[in-house]
Amino acid sequence: MNNLILNFKAKFASQRIAEDMLIELVLDEQEQGHIDKVAMAKAKLEAKGDLELADTLYIKHRITRIRDANYANLAAAQ
Repeated sequence: MNNLILNFKAKFASQRIAEDMLIELVLDEQEQGHIDKVAMAKAKLEAKGDLELADTLYIKHRITRIRDANYANLAAAQ
């Protein structure tokens, strides 16, 4: 039972670390001036005019687009 709990915790820890790495990637992109226009458009739509909220939501939408691109590439490779 303890092994099952440990595996469960390890899986979620790995997911959190992967999420942190994606956030860091998006922040680095922003520092370099790269903005994904589609992710920004989605963030602005969701924020309904709140530009501060749009900046925060941009990270979420950019991460989703990165993940989707990775999954699409994996599917295409098979």
